[in-house]
Amino acid sequence: MLQEIHRMLTVRGFNTLVNISLKDKYVYFKTPKVASSTLGKTLSAYESRNLPGAKTPPHPHIEESVFVKPYQLPDPMLKNILWGKGFFRFTMVRNPYERLVSAYKDKIINSAPEKVQILNVLGRMGLIERDEGDLERDVSFEQFISAVTHMNHAQLNNHWKPQALLTCARWLKHDFVGRLDNFAADIETLQELSGIPVKDELITHVPHRTDAQSTWRDLYTETLADRVATQFAEDFKCFGYDMASWRPAGGKGAK
Repeated sequence: MLQEIHRMLTVRGFNTLVNISLKDKYVYFKTPKVASSTLGKTLSAYESRNLPGAKTPPHPHIEESVFVKPYQLPDPMLKNILWGKGFFRFTMVRNPYERLVSAYKDKIINSAPEKVQILNVLGRMGLIERDEGDLERDVSFEQFISAVTHMNHAQLNNHWKPQALLTCARWLKHDFVGRLDNFAADIETLQELSGIPVKDELITHVPHRTDAQSTWRDLYTETLADRVATQFAEDFKCFGYDMASWRPAGGKGAK
């Protein structure tokens, strides 16, 4: 099973996303574009609480993380942590439609390095001229969704890869899955269930905030909503996001 996870996430991707606290017996599966900066910084600060002056960046390199990473553990121990008893496993997820808008605004409109993947795919699809290295090139939301839904899941950048893969929910059961649309209440529940004072110690850190929660529906047509519903069907099913209820205004069954 670990080989399948490595294939879908890459070994480095898996080690980036999985954060293990041997001290407090929990595993946090980080999900890009789902409060990962806030949760990452909060949990890192708590993990290093007995180390005065420790730096707690929200997205440290694997080698700099205060957490234990999968590569540092023998396979039997890692498997017990991921599938056995004794560790509290949790993550945070987001409505797939909204998450894609947030990724588009943050990484595509802002011409972040992750945009290169989308430019490469659009070039191969013949939807833009083959000058994929030009990060300043305009990419519409429709083009972005076309590129994302053209690739298989293993190819996708983590900012638009399905959350069922990023969180390893396809392969294991979490003890708690919070939802960004219910963040305040779910952070409180997470603290009650895990014993980690995440609510009390919360460090709000939103350098990549896009306000997608208030605008995401406006970018979708019925066709784009259909493409997302197909590509991310596992996310909707796995995390309880009813397609009809969460569908953008442009699609059938919208609220």
